[in-house]
Amino acid sequence: MTAALMTRGQLARAAAVNPETIRYYEHQGLLPPAARSPRGHRLYPAEAVEHLHLIRDARWLGFNLEEIRNLLATPVSEHPGASTPWAPIELRIRKLHALRNALVGRGQPRLPH
Repeated sequence: MTAALMTRGQLARAAAVNPETIRYYEHQGLLPPAARSPRGHRLYPAEAVEHLHLIRDARWLGFNLEEIRNLLATPVSEHPGASTPWAPIELRIRKLHALRNALVGRGQPRLPH
């Protein structure tokens, strides 16, 4: 049994992004090339929704497109912290912890974990 495929519009609605965002990310190499229907329409697997959410979250955290491209190209290993491409994530985590600790030290409300 084959997994359901979605058009760009269906994927955009499922991932809550603009269809042009999908086109842009595909052009930038952040999304793998889509399959094509017999009529030439792009068809995306259901996993593309989670892929778009990951890109959106990485952008929100301040990663640029090149950093995201590198992260997506990095195979998941048992020890991600030991792999150089994971360094930007580890650095941001340390900086966020330091920011939280600095704010708590000033009597600011504690940020959620």
